[in-house]
Amino acid sequence: MKKSLFSIGYMSKFTGVHIKSLRYYEEIGVLIPEYVDPETNYRYYSYQQIPTVMALRFCLELGIPLINFKKYHDTVSGYLHYDDLLKDGQVLLDKKVDELNKIISYIYTSVQEIQESEKQTRGVIFQRSLERMDVLLRLEQSNKQNHFNNIGLMIDEAKSQGLETGFVPGSFNIFDENKFRNYTFIDINANKHNVDIMFFPKGTYLCIQDKGISVNDAPTIFPDIYKSYAKVLAIATEVFTSKYDLNSPLIELRVIGIKDETYWEQTFGNSNFKL
Repeated sequence: MKKSLFSIGYMSKFTGVHIKSLRYYEEIGVLIPEYVDPETNYRYYSYQQIPTVMALRFCLELGIPLINFKKYHDTVSGYLHYDDLLKDGQVLLDKKVDELNKIISYIYTSVQEIQESEKQTRGVIFQRSLERMDVLLRLEQSNKQNHFNNIGLMIDEAKSQGLETGFVPGSFNIFDENKFRNYTFIDINANKHNVDIMFFPKGTYLCIQDKGISVNDAPTIFPDIYKSYAKVLAIATEVFTSKYDLNSPLIELRVIGIKDETYWEQTFGNSNFKL
């Protein structure tokens, strides 16, 4: 019988699957050797089992749990359902590609931010044109720990709503009727059909980069804009630098005066403001 079979070592060499993995497949019942020598306990396999090993390898590479493999392998009929395996694999692969694209976008964004920050002089006001930024937000509490707790809660909220988070968490405050309200925010890639989503408007912002500043410093740093506008939005977020200071990161503070009453009411009005 052994003449028509080959050893576990040959199967490993031919398929590129480690011997320990082949033994594990046997343990969980997804790949049983054709023959086990009762004297030596050596395992032997048939050529017909090679496609099964390759399918198992395919599952591992795509992240399909091996416990699910039996739904693709009909041991009674002897059929391996590659169509279902490939369909499930494609779904997982598409998800991995999306995750990789997000990582690539994060890298490009970070590199661009580092390059931009190196052009700026600390403590000097400059202008920056920014696109609309969709956000989730929560009322800011008094201590730093609550700030990070808020970010964690919003990340969970975004996941529950199927929203993809971005890379720009931070704080902001709104100045309205001579009152200030502080909030924590994270940026999101929102569904375009979600009309209730909140956002920071597209426009030209006055900005400054420095250490140790916050949204509470905005009226002192940008007094003219608070004199000129009844409603002001101030945003503070950390800036990526080539040498990132873990203890005191560089902060970019941005402010913009708001004339659009409709935007202000829709975004920050009590009926739509999610705290």
